[in-house]
Amino acid sequence: MTVALLLVVGQKPADAQQPSDDSLYSVRGVRVDETARDASRARAVALAGAERRAYGILIAKLTRPQDRVQLPDMNESMIRRIIRGIDVIEEQSSGRRYRAILDIHFAPAMVSRFLADAGVPQVVGGGQGVLVLHAHGRGLEMGLWVADQIRDAARGDVDWGNRLRRYRFPVADISSRAAVTAAQVRAMDASNALRLRETYGVGDVLLIFTRWDKVSHSLAYEFLLSEEELSGSGRMISDPAASDAIAERETLALALGTVLERVDTDWREQLLVDMGEGGSLEVAVPSRSLDEWTAVRERLKTVQLVDSVATVSLRIPVSRLYFHFTGRYEQMRLALSYAGLRLDERDGDWWLIPVDGAGQDDARPE
Repeated sequence: MTVALLLVVGQKPADAQQPSDDSLYSVRGVRVDETARDASRARAVALAGAERRAYGILIAKLTRPQDRVQLPDMNESMIRRIIRGIDVIEEQSSGRRYRAILDIHFAPAMVSRFLADAGVPQVVGGGQGVLVLHAHGRGLEMGLWVADQIRDAARGDVDWGNRLRRYRFPVADISSRAAVTAAQVRAMDASNALRLRETYGVGDVLLIFTRWDKVSHSLAYEFLLSEEELSGSGRMISDPAASDAIAERETLALALGTVLERVDTDWREQLLVDMGEGGSLEVAVPSRSLDEWTAVRERLKTVQLVDSVATVSLRIPVSRLYFHFTGRYEQMRLALSYAGLRLDERDGDWWLIPVDGAGQDDARPE
């Protein structure tokens, strides 16, 4: 049976599911420190400033720089209308001063509508997690697992959380140390690092190697995002007037931020979605067991371009699903691949095939 892509979508199926990605629409760790005529006024000023900063971070995360000129100027009340809630992580108030750390959560549907009304495409999926293996050297020294005061301080200066991808650093336990060495990171060899993905529940590995040159006050960096084969390198010159430790820390933080922005930009370009486009698809799914069927359903629900999933038929060894997606067909197919699902066509029918951890297709029922 031939299944056509329908560009005009009617009523959603009765058992449609609406997945969401709260982390994508949240800005975490916003620090405020305000002084005013009294603590109450300082708090009001701090919250307004935090909301505006969070809005800027959110828009930078979801959209391309060249598209942002289409967005209207937003005042405080307009920004507040698209905020779902604020969590106060830490708070100190005394006299005329207010200090706090805030997590600000935006409403996904309202943000998407706001961007769609302005004609601005947006990213609607944060992607799988990324395990970061960062080796740093200076002179003849090179370390991956040993604590390094300057390196660790530079990492702390970088905003790892408010990104499209979710980053994790491995624990320096015996198994991790045995699996990956600084020399492998230096060589951009991800073969052993990829074995740690299941341990940390991530889908990709980011190798970063940096080296500080004390003589030239410069830092060289190189990186590789393994699964997407995204790589790059560069050199940054620091302020010659700064002390060696400060110059190394500041330049290293700048290099790490540059790498993360390259990764974000690559992901953004792949999954930038025009909310005015979309379609529907009915697919055959291997279901030789209930577990196999459930696994495909669960993976499909993690794809942010898919906004409804319905069961058409449930049988052994092949069942059928119907789903609606937002964006272009090529984007949807790519998003499925990041969730471990391959969309294939055979004998005039569409198949949704789970892919195992080694990147091989699971066998399709004949």
